[in-house]
Amino acid sequence: VSPGGMEPDDHVKAVVTIAGLTGTLTANNAAHPILCHTTEKGKACSVGTLSSTTGDFVLNTANWNRETGTLKFSVLSEHQEGRDKSELVVTFNVTNRQIAQTAIHPTVAICANEDVNTDADEAPILSASARIILAG
Repeated sequence: VSPGGMEPDDHVKAVVTIAGLTGTLTANNAAHPILCHTTEKGKACSVGTLSSTTGDFVLNTANWNRETGTLKFSVLSEHQEGRDKSELVVTFNVTNRQIAQTAIHPTVAICANEDVNTDADEAPILSASARIILAG
């Protein structure tokens, strides 16, 4: 990540920020566990966060902020190459409160290190889905 922490450097392919997951009981964690896989057969998936103590990437972790409901991580592996594009799928857990809250509207932002093709014939660069869990 660049010195300002906002743009990816040559090792980071993209920085992903999922925001608006407010109302959880999950405490702040600079190394929150996150799992990653890709839909492209035989293709490896690598995500992580930059350690503030060692300066190395810690794989399969993300930075979680409870107050803002924000999960931020770096994508370290190549994706979306050629015409047969792969999907990058990440999963993580947070603990919900016992009492249901009003609906939230999370957002996903991606800062990529390469050009993004926005031709009308191309599939979207990102799609996201959320599973809503109702108390009961």
